[in-house]
Amino acid sequence: MIRSHTVPRFYLEQFASPRQNKPGRVWVYGRNQEPTLRSTRAQGYEKGYFGIAKTDGTLDESLEQKLAGFEEACNDTLRLCGSRFIDLPSASRRSKLAFYAAHLFCRATQRRSYSNRLWMKMQKEFAEDVVNNDAYIKAAARHYSDRFGIDVSPIEMKERLARFSDEMNTGRAVNNGFVEDLLLQTEYLAQVLLEKPWQIWRAPEGFEFITSDNPVISFVLVGNGQLSLGYGFRRPDVTVAFPVSPNATLAMGSKGPEFVTLNETQVKRLNEAMIRLCDRFVYSKMNSDAVRELVDAHGGTARYGENAFLLAGAKQPSVRDFLEHQLGLVIEPEKERSAS
Repeated sequence: MIRSHTVPRFYLEQFASPRQNKPGRVWVYGRNQEPTLRSTRAQGYEKGYFGIAKTDGTLDESLEQKLAGFEEACNDTLRLCGSRFIDLPSASRRSKLAFYAAHLFCRATQRRSYSNRLWMKMQKEFAEDVVNNDAYIKAAARHYSDRFGIDVSPIEMKERLARFSDEMNTGRAVNNGFVEDLLLQTEYLAQVLLEKPWQIWRAPEGFEFITSDNPVISFVLVGNGQLSLGYGFRRPDVTVAFPVSPNATLAMGSKGPEFVTLNETQVKRLNEAMIRLCDRFVYSKMNSDAVRELVDAHGGTARYGENAFLLAGAKQPSVRDFLEHQLGLVIEPEKERSAS
């Protein structure tokens, strides 16, 4: 089973103190834990993270090799983005950075946890509102009978849907749903990021950007330069921030000159935002008491689907409503039974 890095090792090396012929070391902060200096090789990995479980119990890890190839193709551009030599208007460079940032956002452990919770919520709705809904079962049986020219009884339809519901409730289905959706979501969000204006934010002398196990964050600027966290990337006034080194952050959604040096307050606010949106760990090149205190106070307090990245506006349709709409089902109301 492959040891997959949930945060790519090459990316963490940009925030590490280098060692000759050895992996670099990065400071790792966890809430209410003493900071530790760890090798990038040993940090942020999980066996089988990108594996797809097959029905025979084996693990298909071919996606891991495919993702490794994509990441390697982006490495030179990532390194340049942390320097002063990046050609930001270059379409090739922008495409690689957009893919890399979207990929790190989609693969993050916090997003995976949210994806798993969402899947289980859908399974519960499916079991309660679809499998046990007689009117839906009858309409679905009629639909498939008419479409395929075979006689599907409501009893057969309910049995099929019940088996599918049971399969949805397995750990294999939960994990596979996240992995199989990963590249599709990455490609979609990369295109969203390419539509935004880009800047490189520099840290002033004596200050550094940090990163985390959820290294791509979003926010809206509100009064007095404060940051309101966790918005969808398509919102026009959202800035998506991706620290690429202790000295540089790629800001997608920020208008103005290509390179801007932030002040001390702006760097502190951005670092605090990174800390609030982390899953478990924050990483930095320096050992900082200020970072440790912020992690202890605010680490991971902004969570997907709880108080960040919430759906706004129209209510999300239920699983049953979605299926009825997609299949064009006509649900006939149950006739009232006369009193005996």
